[in-house]
Amino acid sequence: MQIFKTLLKPLLFILVNITELFKWLSMKKDGDKNTLFKRFVLKLVFITDKLYDFVEGEPAIRSIVEAYLDEENKKWYIYQGDPEKYDDEEYMKEYKKYAREHYKGYDTDEEVEEVMTKM
Repeated sequence: MQIFKTLLKPLLFILVNITELFKWLSMKKDGDKNTLFKRFVLKLVFITDKLYDFVEGEPAIRSIVEAYLDEENKKWYIYQGDPEKYDDEEYMKEYKKYAREHYKGYDTDEEVEEVMTKM
């Protein structure tokens, strides 16, 4: 079993990097929309994380999905990414500014909950 895990390590490195690239592309391309590509990326993240956890004993991709209300324009947005960056006030200030400019946002928390359940 240890030999199998050792042989998987280089492949995991490549798979994790490809998964991160697809995550970036899906956020850049689709924004808040729940498209087939975004669902594929989320499934790829799940599979990569489980495989990495099996080999290394810890998750590869730390990611959270949180909804937040932007006080400036009173719209709901979805944050998907690194949990440490979500707690960083300076980063989130820039992220919220970017989200206001590039994403439509949601008017009610029910709308955003519906989208998050489909993710």
